[in-house]
Amino acid sequence: RGRSKKMEYLEMCTRKNMLSVATGAGAIYLLYKTIRAGLNSPSFSLEPVSIASE
Repeated sequence: RGRSKKMEYLEMCTRKNMLSVATGAGAIYLLYKTIRAGLNSPSFSLEPVSIASE
């Protein structure tokens, strides 16, 4: 007979998939921080945009 929904869910939650999700979330977070820092910086500033101080 068919496998339970719980088993199918657990198979999707492999370490490789979890690592991919964590990596993607980290990339999205850094992109968000960069855009936010860029929007908060003064226009035409010669200073590099820093995301560490946010």
